[in-house]
Amino acid sequence: MGVGRTGAARPDDVAAQPRLRAGGARQRRAALAHHRRRDAAEPHGDHRLELRRHRDRGDPHPDDARLRGRDAHHALELGHDPVLGAEPERLPGPLVVVPARRPVHRARRNGARARQLRHRRVREPAPAQCGQACPRAAQEGLHADRRDRRRHHGIRRDRDGCRRRRGGEGVSALPSGFLFGAATAAFQIEGAAHEGGRTDSVWDAFCRVPGAVIAGDDGEVACDHYHRYRDDVATMKELGLGAYRFSTAWPRIRPGHGPVNPEGIGFYDRLVDELLGAGIEPWLTLYHWDLPQELEERGGWASRDTAFRFAEYAVDVHAALGDRVTRWTTLNEPWCAAFLGYAAGAHAPGRQEPAAAVAAGHHLLLGHGLVVEALRAADPTLSLGITLNLTVVDPVDAGDPGDLDAVRRIDGQINRFFLDPLLRGEYPADVREDLAAVWAEGLVQEGDLATISTPIDFLGVNYYHGEAVSLQPAAPREALEAPTDRPTSTPFPAADGIFFHSRELPRTAMDWEVQPEGLTRLLTRLHEEYTAPRGTALYVTENGAAYDDEVAPDGSVQDADRVAFLEAHLAAVADAVEAGVDVRGYFYWSLLDNFEWAWGYAKRFGIVRVDYATQERTIKASGRRYAELIESVRSGLAAKR
Repeated sequence: MGVGRTGAARPDDVAAQPRLRAGGARQRRAALAHHRRRDAAEPHGDHRLELRRHRDRGDPHPDDARLRGRDAHHALELGHDPVLGAEPERLPGPLVVVPARRPVHRARRNGARARQLRHRRVREPAPAQCGQACPRAAQEGLHADRRDRRRHHGIRRDRDGCRRRRGGEGVSALPSGFLFGAATAAFQIEGAAHEGGRTDSVWDAFCRVPGAVIAGDDGEVACDHYHRYRDDVATMKELGLGAYRFSTAWPRIRPGHGPVNPEGIGFYDRLVDELLGAGIEPWLTLYHWDLPQELEERGGWASRDTAFRFAEYAVDVHAALGDRVTRWTTLNEPWCAAFLGYAAGAHAPGRQEPAAAVAAGHHLLLGHGLVVEALRAADPTLSLGITLNLTVVDPVDAGDPGDLDAVRRIDGQINRFFLDPLLRGEYPADVREDLAAVWAEGLVQEGDLATISTPIDFLGVNYYHGEAVSLQPAAPREALEAPTDRPTSTPFPAADGIFFHSRELPRTAMDWEVQPEGLTRLLTRLHEEYTAPRGTALYVTENGAAYDDEVAPDGSVQDADRVAFLEAHLAAVADAVEAGVDVRGYFYWSLLDNFEWAWGYAKRFGIVRVDYATQERTIKASGRRYAELIESVRSGLAAKR
C-alpha cells in the first residue's frame, strides 16, 4: 500500500521529517527582521510583508534599478502566525494593504477491460499482507504510467465522438470573444537555472537524486526560454494566441528568505512588455511547483510558515508587474505539489509521508487564500483565481455499491479536497473521515477556511483524462515498465482496496486514456455544483497530449493524433458552452515541448517542437490547426457553419 501512518501526525512531526537538500548539512540561521520561527534564534515574532510601489509605465528599464527601492508607505502586514507565535487557535486577520497611492496604469463502462493502473515503481506487498493488489495510482495531475505492452492508438478513427473536424466544425458554440491561449511553466522551459541570481528549487535538488528523473534530465537549459523569450512570443503571435499562461519562478525572484532579486524580476518585467507589445494578454501563475529549496529545508509546504512566505513572494511579484498584469493565478495543481510531492515521492521534494501531504495540501490552500486577500486589497480590479487538476471518476460497475464508494473516495481525494474549501468554505466530512489517520490534529486553525474561501473570479481547470475505479481486482498482467528507477508510493492515502481499471479508449504516448466527453461532464458538474452559485467563471487552463512526433524529411511535424485530440476537446468545451456552462477560455498544454517532470525530455506535449540540441523551434501541424480554429471562432466563421 505504500508508505502510510496509523496515527495522526502533529504539525511538528510533519515539519521535522527528513527531506532533500541542495547539499551539505542543514545550518541554523539567525532570525530575520520581522520574522522569527520555532527553530530560529528567536521563538516568536511578527510576519510582515511589504508591497513595493508599481513602476509607472514610463519608467526606464536600465538594470531594473527601479526594483531595488522600497516604498515605506505601501506595506502589507501579517499578524502572528498561530503555529509559530502566540494565539495558537487563530489565524491572523486578513492581510491588510495600506497603499500610498494607486498605480498608473462519460466513460464507457460496458466495454471496460479490467486492469489496474500501476503507479510507478510501487512495491506491492505479498497477498497475505494486503489481500489485494495495492493501487498504483495516477501521477502528475491524475496521469498514470499505464503501458500495457501494446502500441497506443490515436484518435483519428470515428469512435467515442472523437472524429476529425475541419474548418470550425465542432466549435460553433464558442463565442467570438472566447479566449484562446497556450500554457507553460517556468521550470519546464526557462533554463538558466543558475543565472541571474536564481537559486535552487526543489526540482533542481530532485533532479540530482539518482533515479528520480529519466536519463538524469534536469532543467538547467530546458527550452532556453530565458534567453529566447522574444522569439517565443513572436511564435505565439504567429499562432494568433490571445493569451499566454506562464509561471514566475519563486527562486528566481525571491530566493528563500532573501530580498527580491532585481535581475530575476526584471526577466518577467521584460517578458510581460514583450507579450503586451504583441497583443497577447499575460496570464501569470505564481506557483508551478518550484518551491525554493531553502524553504523545503525549513519544512516545505508541510510547514504552515511556507504559506506566509508565499504571500510575501506574491506581493513582491505584484508590486513589479501589477500595473500591466491583471490575470493572476495563485497555484497550479496543488494536488500534484502536495500528494505527488509529499505522499508518492514521485515529484519534488520526493517525500513519502501521507500526513505531510495532507498538511501540504492545506497549507497550499492557505497560501492561496492569503495571496487572494493581499492582492485584492492592493487592487480590487484584478482578476484572481486558482488552477486545479480535476477529473471525472466513474465506477466500473455502476450497480456495485463498493464501486460507487470507490468513486466517492477517489473523487474526494482528487477533486473535493480542494474544491470544497475553496468554493464552499469547508472540507468534506467524508474526506476528513477517510484521511483521519493522516490528518494532523490542529492542522486547520480558526479562520483558515474563511481565508481559503475568499471569493475568486475564475477557476482554472486542468483536464487530461478520466478514471474508472472498482473494488474488484484487476486481471493479472505483466508488470509495467517504470519511467524511473527510484521507488515511489501511492499518492492516495485513503485508497485501500481500490483498483484503477483500463477501458477500451484511445491512448496517448503517455498511455493516458483519451476521453473528451469527460471534459464536458466535468465542466458541467463544476458549473452546477460549485462555480455558478458564486458567480465564478471557468477556464480550461491546461489540456493536451504527448505523442511520438516524427519529423518529416522536410523538417515538418505532422502530428495528426494531436490535431484530432485538440479538435475533440475543443468540441467538448463547445458542448459545455452550448449547454449553458460559463466557460470563457481554453489554454492548450503546451506551447513548447519541454521538461516533463519525472519523464524528463522523453515526452513531447508541445504544438511547437523544440530540437533540444539546437533549440530550433518548429510549429507542428497541431499548432497550425489550432491557429485555424482560433481564427475561425474569432472571425465568427465557426458559428456560420
